Amino acid sequence: MSKGEGDHSKVDSVEVKRKRKSCTDEDLSENEEEVQEVENILQKKRKIETIPVTVLDGGMGRELDEKFPDPDFKYIWSAASLLNQPDSVSKCHLSFIEAGAEVITTSNYSCVPSYLAKMDIVSKMYDLIKIAGEQAKKARESSKDPSSIRIAGSLPPYGFSYMGMKIPDNSDIVSSYVKMTQILYPYVDILLCETMSSIDEAVTALSGVQSAKKEGELGERDLPVWLSFSLLENDVVELHSGEKLEEALEEIMGRFPGLVEGLFLNCCSPKSITAGLPVLIEIGKKHGVSVFGAYANRFAPLLKSADEIEKSFKADAHVRVIIDIPEEEYLEHIKTWVGMGCSIVGGCCGMGPSYIEKISQFVESS
Repeated sequence: MSKGEGDHSKVDSVEVKRKRKSCTDEDLSENEEEVQEVENILQKKRKIETIPVTVLDGGMGRELDEKFPDPDFKYIWSAASLLNQPDSVSKCHLSFIEAGAEVITTSNYSCVPSYLAKMDIVSKMYDLIKIAGEQAKKARESSKDPSSIRIAGSLPPYGFSYMGMKIPDNSDIVSSYVKMTQILYPYVDILLCETMSSIDEAVTALSGVQSAKKEGELGERDLPVWLSFSLLENDVVELHSGEKLEEALEEIMGRFPGLVEGLFLNCCSPKSITAGLPVLIEIGKKHGVSVFGAYANRFAPLLKSADEIEKSFKADAHVRVIIDIPEEEYLEHIKTWVGMGCSIVGGCCGMGPSYIEKISQFVESS
């Protein structure tokens, strides 16, 4: 039982009884909805108080672009910082840690050929990923309590984000994910396949992780694997490929039994995440997953086709438009997700340290 839970339970019980006493036999049925609403609110509050919640960091790309501008951001996004001013990466990681993040994610999201080819530096891909691991480790070691900080190694989509890629012949790409995993392994505590927007993208990334583990070259530590999907901005709960989240989860979890320890939704609107979490959690539990999480972005809804997305990203990596979501408003979404069963929450693109600080304060006070 968490601190203060017993006292809360007594107060909550008295409140519900008071509501019921105020209703006579004649008007009890008329007030039943109100009583049930109070019970639902209190149940949600108790659940929030008893779930141990871990705080993720926020969006590194936007934070780097804002605090350490670089003209190459237009082409290769956050890989520009790794290439031109690597120390800025550890500084941004540290700002999220100081805001309350307990898990930071390596900043190699755009270290994939689709981005790097725009500056003809695909050959530097693995070197940049190694720098990302080094900078995350440096930030942790510079923090006040390094032992309390975990590092997630980012395994992003191999192509541009949100395109819902179909990958018919993925042997070369799987080999690349094997190499990414091997490079990140010495620096990280978790392997995070994030922003997956099609079944093929997720299968390819997980195949690389699985192969790296089977090859026995990673060392003695068996790192947990987290898998995170990005959803379309609608109420249908679909990936950007148009595939249903439910179908994607069933296929992927069936193909990789026991590999995935955590399931997440990320880099889509808070509304999309709220709609998708019941599906994620229900099917995840069915396949033995007990860790669920969410980290939304602050972008305007993406209403473009895959071809339009690719064309936009090739022209300018700043393709998504940031919208105003105040910290307090985002915190309400976080509370909802925790109430639904998420134990790991944070922010994605556009969610800076101020958002993470609000989340951390909520977790500490709960």
